[in-house]
Amino acid sequence: MADETLDFAPNYAHTFEINTTPDSDKKTWASALVGITNVVPANEETVSEDAYYNDLGDTDSSVDAVKVSLAFTGHRKYGDPAQDFIQSRALMTKKKRKTDYRWTQPDGTLLEGVLTMADLVPGSAMGDANSKGDFTWTAKLNTIAETPAANEAMPTGVTVSEVNVTTKTPKQAVASVQPQDCNQKCHFAVQDDTIATVSPDGMVTGLKEGETKLIVKAAACPSVMQTVKVAVTAG
Repeated sequence: MADETLDFAPNYAHTFEINTTPDSDKKTWASALVGITNVVPANEETVSEDAYYNDLGDTDSSVDAVKVSLAFTGHRKYGDPAQDFIQSRALMTKKKRKTDYRWTQPDGTLLEGVLTMADLVPGSAMGDANSKGDFTWTAKLNTIAETPAANEAMPTGVTVSEVNVTTKTPKQAVASVQPQDCNQKCHFAVQDDTIATVSPDGMVTGLKEGETKLIVKAAACPSVMQTVKVAVTAG
């Protein structure tokens, strides 16, 4: 099992996060895939074709610019940090439509930079009276910095310790994916979000005294997971 490679990874193994506090010095990351059912990538290339004397008149094609965009479609989930942030910018322009992003692919390749939020619909779209509200937007990637993956090994296990946290001081849940050289990106969720919440990076915040569960899944293979106890005490 440890020698298996990732091979054909499902699309949901991608993670795409945005910074919901671009006006602050501190970045607050939130998953932009909550409620999303489809993501369509587009690659716009500017190509020039010139015939040079030194090539005896043969045409030479050159890609001069690349513009990548991702069109997100799904359903509106009120209370979701990323959706609420995107929707709040629907009537804004220029710098207010820009924020940071990080896109982790199944093999661990990281793309990050600044995007522009386009094609926003104020109040979210409306359709059939008894249907879920639609949610659509387009991420136009203005800058792209790539950190290549080390390899494409298949996750075989997730290790995470129990979390003891107070209502005043958040605590980082430390998770590791086996084998060590595979994609270490994880998804975090809590069973009862009235007792505690967790950020996309695994920062657990206690809300009230009690116990709940923390579910940690390997992003590259979400069927590989671990569940541990979260205990919250008064600060």
